[in-house]
Amino acid sequence: MPSWDGKTRGNRFGYNFFIFILKHIGISFAYFFLRFVVAYFVIFAPASTRYTYKYYRKIWKLNAFKSILRVFSNYHIFGQVIIDKAASLLGFGNKFEYVYDGEEYIHKMTENNTSGFLMGAHIGNREIAGHLLNRFEAKVNIVLVDAEQRNIKELLEQNTAHKPQNVNLISLKNDLSHIYEIKSAVNNAELLCIHADRFLEKTKMEQVMFLGREANFPLGPFQMAVTLRLPVVYVFSVKENIRKYHFYGIPSQLDVREYELKPKAQAASLLLHEYVTALENIVSKYPDQWFNYYDFWEFDA
Repeated sequence: MPSWDGKTRGNRFGYNFFIFILKHIGISFAYFFLRFVVAYFVIFAPASTRYTYKYYRKIWKLNAFKSILRVFSNYHIFGQVIIDKAASLLGFGNKFEYVYDGEEYIHKMTENNTSGFLMGAHIGNREIAGHLLNRFEAKVNIVLVDAEQRNIKELLEQNTAHKPQNVNLISLKNDLSHIYEIKSAVNNAELLCIHADRFLEKTKMEQVMFLGREANFPLGPFQMAVTLRLPVVYVFSVKENIRKYHFYGIPSQLDVREYELKPKAQAASLLLHEYVTALENIVSKYPDQWFNYYDFWEFDA
């Protein structure tokens, strides 16, 4: 069964290169140079290109020519997102405009001095939300499934003093030591943030209809929310235009008190289906910002 391999596209050399450009030349030149990088990846990342092409052909029913053009568009926006992420950490966050919808639901969690779960996805700019996280008094713990993503984030943080002071990283480990960190965060009324659209081998999952085709989603994040009795908000940060980002916070309709009135498996499944519905609405609105570059719908199965 195809699954995500735990690695995110991008490497230290590429990030170091764009960090140099941002520091010494500027964002506009980084965007210009990005065109050559996009052409490179379209050719030399054949698996990602193939699945992105199938995404447009089979999910959005575009013809071959339009699908090819959209692959370039997808890669180009993804590159802009990476540059924006680096620019934000380097202290150029004021170069962007931010629109916030639904942040009041997260404020409600912090005002009540309770912990909560923020469920995101690999769409838009996951890291630019750091600007939003600084707007809350509560500490935010980002739970990372992707070890490589942690390495890249550490690389960026070595080049900047603009790391959000209320953000902590928790990596999922084979020895399960992350469980103690998560429990400590909950006991301290801190927020947890995780991307819930990818699963690794040997993890629990559920098959759900997503954009007209069945796809596998991990159950773990939703089981964790139920077990810890945490309220959930589904969060997405997408690029509206070259310098504007739009944050969406969508609260779960399942009250924490309802967790105990249902079997845990049923409550977790209900949260998962809510999440998929919210994610489907966002991807439908911003189809070129879907950044899962593997056989997500098992096209080759």
